[in-house]
Amino acid sequence: MIRGMAYRLFLGVGIYFLAAGFVGFLALATSAEGVFDWLGSSVEWPVGYSEGVAQTSDGHYIATNQMAGRIQFYDHNWKFLWGKRIDSGGGIFKIISVKEDCFEVVTARLNNRYTVDYKGIVLSKANYPESVRYSEFGIVGHSTWVPTYLFLLPFASPSFAFFSILLGSAILVFTATVIRNRLQSGTVAVLHRRFPGL
Repeated sequence: MIRGMAYRLFLGVGIYFLAAGFVGFLALATSAEGVFDWLGSSVEWPVGYSEGVAQTSDGHYIATNQMAGRIQFYDHNWKFLWGKRIDSGGGIFKIISVKEDCFEVVTARLNNRYTVDYKGIVLSKANYPESVRYSEFGIVGHSTWVPTYLFLLPFASPSFAFFSILLGSAILVFTATVIRNRLQSGTVAVLHRRFPGL
């Protein structure tokens, strides 16, 4: 009975990681295009490792998720406060300044320049001149790990989604192999008991 429960648990975990990997790929590809804007600013999107995390003067964190096209705001203990999609045209973006009550974000595509306050309200959105290159803007912040539950990592980046698919597939193959071997062993044992000469 215990073994049966363990097999079901392994199968469930394998199926979850396999499905989460595929769904994660799809969700990341569509999030940057605004498909999930209806979720609102109160829903936290998994981030995992972020290459653009800035900190305000009072210790709050601003994290970017390039793949999902989002910025998210946290308190000094990494408690999620709000999130917002940046219209980046599916491209990269970065935080270029952090001020006393707001911060600025620029996008590589569409030449968008946002000013957002610490409550998540967009104070301004404009296009910077095409003569100005994205690379000319400085960047504020650093790369760091944003606290994220393990089972949500497939939705954080394509790399995690791909790894989730591999992990789920490996778990399912391993579990199926163990179950098949046990069934074959059980069948052979029954045959030997019924037909000792085999």
